[in-house]
Amino acid sequence: MPRRIDQIRAEELRPTRTPSDLLAELHVYILPQDKWIPFRRLARNQVVEDTISAGFVRVLPDVTLHDLRQEFQGQLGEDIPDNYVFIKSVGRNFTQSNNDYICSASVGALLFSRHRGTPTEK
Repeated sequence: MPRRIDQIRAEELRPTRTPSDLLAELHVYILPQDKWIPFRRLARNQVVEDTISAGFVRVLPDVTLHDLRQEFQGQLGEDIPDNYVFIKSVGRNFTQSNNDYICSASVGALLFSRHRGTPTEK
């Protein structure tokens, strides 16, 4: 009997992860074209006030941006703009991802470190 109790306690202490726990949330914004700095492929962080939230997308962090783009196009078809970009916050700016980065980087590269499981530095 004590052996079974130990098994039950061990199962209760084991962390459980549901499939939805493994997904990361990407926030999708619409940023007016005139807010981008021409020829530099970036926008100042203050433009966040001028964005419109289009909602969230839940995706596995190890999916590449290329595969995510294909999934968007497959599901949304004509409803997705041709000129959308993935952006990343770098310093005081948002920068547009280039094609080489999109082909190799995963969604996790766009997430804040708390979503990647590493501690944030202050």
